[in-house]
Amino acid sequence: MALDKTKSGQPTVPLRVLPVRPIPQQRQNSRNVTANLPPPDTDKSRPHQSSGQVPANTSAFEALLQIESEARAAESVSDLCHLIANETRRLTRARQIFVAEKTVAGPMKIVAVSNLGTVDRQSELAAELERAIGMLDRAAATEKQPFAVTGAGAGTRDDLPHSYPFTEMLWLPFKRRSGEVFAGMLLTREQTWSNDDTIVSTRLASAYAHAWRELTSVPRYASNPRRMKRLGPLTLLAGAAALFIPVSMTALAPVEVVAASPFVVAAPLDGVIDDVLVEPSSAVKKDQVLLRFSDTVLRNRAGTADREVIVAEAQLKKVSQSAFDDPRGRHELGVADAELALKKAERDFAKELLAKTVMLAPRDGIAVYPDRKTLIGKPVSAGERIMEIAEPAEVELRVDLAVEDAMALEKDSRVKVFLDVEPLSARSARVVRSEFRAKPGDNGTMTFKTTAKFDAGRREPPRLGLRGTGQIYGQSVPLVVYLLRRPISALRQIFGL
Repeated sequence: MALDKTKSGQPTVPLRVLPVRPIPQQRQNSRNVTANLPPPDTDKSRPHQSSGQVPANTSAFEALLQIESEARAAESVSDLCHLIANETRRLTRARQIFVAEKTVAGPMKIVAVSNLGTVDRQSELAAELERAIGMLDRAAATEKQPFAVTGAGAGTRDDLPHSYPFTEMLWLPFKRRSGEVFAGMLLTREQTWSNDDTIVSTRLASAYAHAWRELTSVPRYASNPRRMKRLGPLTLLAGAAALFIPVSMTALAPVEVVAASPFVVAAPLDGVIDDVLVEPSSAVKKDQVLLRFSDTVLRNRAGTADREVIVAEAQLKKVSQSAFDDPRGRHELGVADAELALKKAERDFAKELLAKTVMLAPRDGIAVYPDRKTLIGKPVSAGERIMEIAEPAEVELRVDLAVEDAMALEKDSRVKVFLDVEPLSARSARVVRSEFRAKPGDNGTMTFKTTAKFDAGRREPPRLGLRGTGQIYGQSVPLVVYLLRRPISALRQIFGL
């Protein structure tokens, strides 16, 4: 058999097909096969020397069994390829061995080379050898019995036989049980391949193919086209039916543990916070000092009010004494009395405001606010929220559901919570309420604020401020709607359906 042209029409060097005779089964012929096996190469000066050498007192038959045993004991395909590329030379007298594997697209790809740790896929020699392996593999596919192909030349370019010295090639394909070629090895050297060399190489190729098949664990139905043809329609029918299986609509959203019924500490007056005496998330007791406002103005106002009261009392005393002799003083007595009452009211109001510059804790709990440094020196208005006093045991869950993940939520909808401090254990909760209008979240995105309560259980309630991820379960929908929810939503926005 000869191959004169490639698919592109370029001339190539003729390839010769050498059929391999089956190995005789008689005991007397087995001795001749063993005797014809090449002796181990002991010349250490040759560059293609393998790392392991067969001892002089070890027969070639024992070396053959050893290599087959090592091939079947390989733990991965890469280890097996390394063994094929380097250990096969011990029995075949090959100068260089290339291991090729068939890709999904079809052509062969070199995966291992003798004495090389990696294969340079960009080299010109690798491309030409892969083209030559493809030609040899197509030639091998036309034969009906085990054979090997040998040729003088490595590819389609004229200069390649001069640059690559090993022009005699022996291609041994690795086949599945169905006869499909999935890999192979290319043996190269200077001398023409004899029939004895092809017998030993074919034996090794059969062992390598068996070991490769076991490592890849190809299912039986994948190598049986008839079974695949029968299972194809059934698989499509099962896949179409599975699209209508009802599943719960779910969405992932960030969650945070917040206080269920906190007491809001608001500013009692307009002023500037002078000092904060409690740390964030620290325990406080009832009537403990939380913070102080700047009281310079209020303290001076209270002092001025005290002096104005003293002046009003003196004026009232003076008018009272003059009222006995002067009739006009009797008329001024009522005015002085009212002036004194006004000054006393102003004094009491100033003292009340001065007392409010020191804020006390209304109850026991945990002080909840962002940062102490952000409050010190901050001007606040009356009624502005400053912090919260929360009960540690009364907590709930705040879920920020993104607008694109919005779905119909009902009361008591299930929520599975994975806190960042407990990534391997989930907590269960139930939806209590959900806002109907989206608002900007902490990161600026529009979200629906949803509140959930933790289910009662033996576990301690989580600490305030913990964050995590929650999986919200909505109504049941077909699987196809669950998978195509976002594409359908995008198409509706585009076409206005």
